[in-house]
Amino acid sequence: DDFVGGSHCMTPAYLQHQLDQSLKNFGVSTVDVYYIHNPESQLPYVSEAEFYHRLQSAFERLEENRRRGKLRYYGAATWNGFRVPENSPEYHSLERMVELARQVGGENHGFRFIQLPVNLAMVEGIDVAERAERLDVTAIASASLLQSRLAWQLPEQIRTNATRSRWLGSMLAWTLNTKPENGASSGRAWSARSMRGDGEG
Repeated sequence: DDFVGGSHCMTPAYLQHQLDQSLKNFGVSTVDVYYIHNPESQLPYVSEAEFYHRLQSAFERLEENRRRGKLRYYGAATWNGFRVPENSPEYHSLERMVELARQVGGENHGFRFIQLPVNLAMVEGIDVAERAERLDVTAIASASLLQSRLAWQLPEQIRTNATRSRWLGSMLAWTLNTKPENGASSGRAWSARSMRGDGEG
């Protein structure tokens, strides 16, 4: 029952193991942000009520670790969950997640970050980011180059000017030289730091 769909797990014990392993790997005592990755992966296999029960259990364990000083904040890093329509089987509610966090952590709960794709081809995240801001949650953009697809066949002038920027030049050199074959992802995607323009991607 711990693993759903043969690969996804967000039980408190599993999250604890992964957090402790990350602290050990990084050689630090505290993690700044801990994401539950793609929680929507569970929705095709469990009821909505069971999904939010599991999420609440996960939040309870993460809040416990905040009290112990092992992490500062937590959130959900998603692909479809926040972007799809409410009637989609993969949809989960940001507002309901925040309410769960309040129930287990009070007004000073640690659910303060979400991550979702935002780019020229996937604009749904803009509305989500505005809702998140009203809930005092920071939205982080991922796949801002659509896994390098938005960088294909850029004009030579843009290529040339981009190389004058340290981070943008490195990013474009990475993506432009790793065009996937047959439209498949190269697996070399840059993650944005913030939808407010202060990060890479």
